[in-house]
Amino acid sequence: MPAYRFEALDAAGKAASGLLEADNAKAARAQLRARALVPLAVTPVTAATTDGSAPRFTRRVFSATGRAVWTRQLAGLVGSGLPLERALTALADESENDRQRELVAHLKSEVNAGSSFARALGTAPREFDEVYRAVVAAGEQSGALGPVLERLADDQEQQQALRTKVLGAMLYPAIVSLVAMIIVVVLVTWVVPQIANTFTSSKRTYSYGAHAAHVSVDARTGHVELVDYVAVEDVGRIINPHTLHGQAMGAVVQGLGGVFLEHLVYDDQGQLLTGSLADYLMPVADSFPCIRAFALENHPSPHNPLGAKGAGEGGIIPVAGVVANAVSAALSTLGVGPRELPLSPSKLWHMIDAARQRTAA
Repeated sequence: MPAYRFEALDAAGKAASGLLEADNAKAARAQLRARALVPLAVTPVTAATTDGSAPRFTRRVFSATGRAVWTRQLAGLVGSGLPLERALTALADESENDRQRELVAHLKSEVNAGSSFARALGTAPREFDEVYRAVVAAGEQSGALGPVLERLADDQEQQQALRTKVLGAMLYPAIVSLVAMIIVVVLVTWVVPQIANTFTSSKRTYSYGAHAAHVSVDARTGHVELVDYVAVEDVGRIINPHTLHGQAMGAVVQGLGGVFLEHLVYDDQGQLLTGSLADYLMPVADSFPCIRAFALENHPSPHNPLGAKGAGEGGIIPVAGVVANAVSAALSTLGVGPRELPLSPSKLWHMIDAARQRTAA
């Protein structure tokens, strides 16, 4: 018996709507009048017109989870011995969603008209895909529709669980990627321009130069001898040559002290063990006699009347890298490359000994 959707008014003028079953539209209107309702519109619930035009249910009615639950409910009703028509009627009556109620009523009307259940499902292809319909058709032909629907519900629930698990696994990387993109956008559009303005808009002066070190390493003891060290720095304009030379020499000596002597040692409880000059070595005047420092006046600063630049930071910053590279070059044939300071004889000797053992092996 076909299903019809109606809109009507009761005796008080209140609008009413819903679904009913009747042989035709005229019989549907007669049922409404018997209920003391004035029919306004009676339309058949169909998924496709007889001329083969587009289906009525073009939007999805069931979600993936909703379809699995509906299949499970239908399997339970059919498996308990309830005829398919009555099972569909029960599901239509229990549905709280109008579109679901309309779809199930249509399926029931198709089954009542003589169609197989699989063919009735074919009128709503967006809700029931080809695999779903093929499984239902196999269940109908084998006479085991109830068990087949149970297996179909199990399969849909497993698919939904897998989909949820994959989505959960992808959610964290997606969030991290989104946050990273936001951070990059903020850095590029706001932070970097602010930092760039600090250098472009200010009138600060910076000295520049070059350092070179010549060292000799005793491979038997690990002792490093500083044969020569040259520091050249462009300071813009020299005001007091003696003060400048002393500042440059002191900066280099301080850097060399950090390379060869100074070492902070802590115990397991974090207590400093080298807290006095008896344990914490520092360079003295005769420790590095072979230092040569030169100051240039090639490019005076345009940002101050004297044309002077800074001269202190240029003397100490490059010392560690220059000496470490020189030691690495001296020991390159042994495959030794120091990676931490200070470059004490014991530390270098252990590195040289380990390299020789690897070569011997």
